[in-house]
Amino acid sequence: MKTHYAFLPVIGLILTLCVSSARAGNPHAFPAYYNGGIVSLTLNTHAQAASHQQIDSKLAIPLYLVVGQDVSHVISSAPGQAGYSPFWAVYVVTVNDSSVLPLTSVADIKVASTLGAVSVSEQPVAFVLCPAVSAAP
Repeated sequence: MKTHYAFLPVIGLILTLCVSSARAGNPHAFPAYYNGGIVSLTLNTHAQAASHQQIDSKLAIPLYLVVGQDVSHVISSAPGQAGYSPFWAVYVVTVNDSSVLPLTSVADIKVASTLGAVSVSEQPVAFVLCPAVSAAP
């Protein structure tokens, strides 16, 4: 059960990002890796009110939070791509061997996990609604 408490700061960071973007009146943009490139995720403030509602986990797609990486978000799909959803299931990636960094795609994370270079949380640590409005590279 102690493992779950370790993720509380991560969940706080995610929620702070979403809520502060909504309050600012100006969407906050942050970088994320998608298939080896960097995309800008701009949170849609009009959807933030819905983020407080329960999110159906069946609609959520993976977003990986790589602890200790400069661009810490790695997304599994981007706007305009097949399978994109504004609902994210957040998985934490702990780096055991920094020689695999940067992890710039889901494929990179899966290979590093197979090699034991990273550990990925077995279950999502959070479900969030943070729609992106920018396109993939």
